Amino acid sequence: LLILSSMRNTKTLRGYKMLNNKKLQANLISLFANPVMIAKETFDMDEETKKYIENLPKQPNRGGGGNLYTQDTYILEDSKLKKLKDYVSNYINFYFYELMSVNKTRCQIYITQSWFNYNKKETKHHPHSHPNSIISGVFYLDDNQAPITFHRENRTINLDLMLNDFNEFNSSNYSISTKKNTLIMFPSKLTHGVQSNESEKERISLSFNTYVKGDMGSISDLNYLKI
Repeated sequence: LLILSSMRNTKTLRGYKMLNNKKLQANLISLFANPVMIAKETFDMDEETKKYIENLPKQPNRGGGGNLYTQDTYILEDSKLKKLKDYVSNYINFYFYELMSVNKTRCQIYITQSWFNYNKKETKHHPHSHPNSIISGVFYLDDNQAPITFHRENRTINLDLMLNDFNEFNSSNYSISTKKNTLIMFPSKLTHGVQSNESEKERISLSFNTYVKGDMGSISDLNYLKI
């Protein structure tokens, strides 16, 4: 049983016994963890905007999953979606400047490409990551559809072991269910995909990438870069 410890960013492991029947305790640190953020505040999408999104011009995804995406791959520049862009932008700023604690006077983050995905029944997204991007995200229009699944690149223990339980330290993949009008954000390098949509209802999501501009590194450390 993993129980939160009073120590910040640590967990206490209880319940395992030594040979002398004494209980063991240990503080576990999720070292170099990948921050996957689920927004608590939902976006209030009206039916007119939802219908507009449903009827946008589409094209086939070349990944082979059978799904479609919008012909416009800068869709958040559409004036009809300004409120949605503002919602997404606020959480991007929160993730980058608050969670990652980046100095905003030296480095600014912005949305690059953005597009809607359309998954009819029995279509999926192949596992992939997002190159040329810093933080990526996905926004869902409906509840309880095919989840997004993240895949671990390297195992903690490089053996195919039989496990009693799965947790954040030993799992090779992790799925998050869709929640209506909610945003998930994650490092663009994380491999992820979408399982086959077994619902009769079309699964629609917004995806986006980001990049940065400003000053990186320092002149004295010989790694300065201005973008």
